[in-house]
Amino acid sequence: MVQQWIAQTQAEKAIAEAELSQATARRIMTADEINTLVEAMASIVTILRRADPTSKAEVCRQLGIKLTKKPGLHLIQAEATAPGSGN
Repeated sequence: MVQQWIAQTQAEKAIAEAELSQATARRIMTADEINTLVEAMASIVTILRRADPTSKAEVCRQLGIKLTKKPGLHLIQAEATAPGSGN
C-alpha cells in the first residue's frame, strides 16, 4: 500500500514538474503582446516622470535596477538584476 502511494506521489510530482516547465518555458511573444507591453510601459514611464525621487528610487530598488550617474561623460549607467534572483 505504501509503495503504491509513493509511486502515485512520484507520478503526480513528475506531471506537476512537466506542467511547471511548460508554463515557465520561454516563448516568442506576438506583435500584439509586444505592442501592449510597450504601451503599458509608456504609461508607467509617464507616471514615474512625475513621481518624487524617493518613489522612483523605491521602484528601481524593487525592480532590481541600479542607476549610476557618470557626470564627466553625461551618461547614466543602468544595471538590472531580475527580481528574486538573489543578486
